[in-house]
Amino acid sequence: HMLEDGGRTAFWMFTEPPMLSRYRPKLLYQRRFVDLVGKLEAGLIWLVDVDISFTSAQLQVIYSRWHCAFAGRGPPLVSQPLITPSTQAFWSVHASAWTHGGELADVHGGELADVQDALGDEVDAAESSFVEMQAPLLDMHFFSWLMRHAGNALAQLQEQLHSDTGLDMLWCGAAREYAREVLRQPARVGCALITVPVYHTNAKQIPKTSAYDAASGTLWRFVHGFHPEWYHNPFGHLTASKAREVSRRHCTT
Repeated sequence: HMLEDGGRTAFWMFTEPPMLSRYRPKLLYQRRFVDLVGKLEAGLIWLVDVDISFTSAQLQVIYSRWHCAFAGRGPPLVSQPLITPSTQAFWSVHASAWTHGGELADVHGGELADVQDALGDEVDAAESSFVEMQAPLLDMHFFSWLMRHAGNALAQLQEQLHSDTGLDMLWCGAAREYAREVLRQPARVGCALITVPVYHTNAKQIPKTSAYDAASGTLWRFVHGFHPEWYHNPFGHLTASKAREVSRRHCTT
């Protein structure tokens, strides 16, 4: 599926295939899209799960905010919309965390004080230290680079263990390195959350068994040792550094 922007292709969207009788990680399919880089005009790819529901109007707003929220720093290399209802283990991606009374809405003091007092309905996007694998938007050239440097090796182990765990612990750190070393744009935003909620219908396609949990632990340890310079604990928080500069982002949508 593609989104048009002024007569040109803005980005391509791919949904994961239905679950097979024995679960195959989504990265096995997603890495095939590397072949499309250079063949499509689009600069952005959305690797959205099949059980994410949204309207065409939401899609346009997501793209608009991705494109303009960080102004001269350039669009984030990895980003995602917010998720509703609160089905995920990572609280910062929930739409509820950004509404009145949520962890990121009106809490005063503490580690995220500088971020929290800037957040609200008027904020279009915020820099983050974590983007989950459920509905990520990635710069296509960064995606190709990431597959060469980490994705292909990780996919092989994921296939053996029948688990998706791992890539979203690496790509924000990888994006910062890519911005600095490849693009020569050290100020470029690595990861961001776009404050547009999409609905998770929660099809429960992944069998969350004890074997799956054990495999996740193995992959967690693997990615930590594979690229420790990129690794981020996803149960951490939004990046609070430079909060006043990077989190108060507004644009006309």
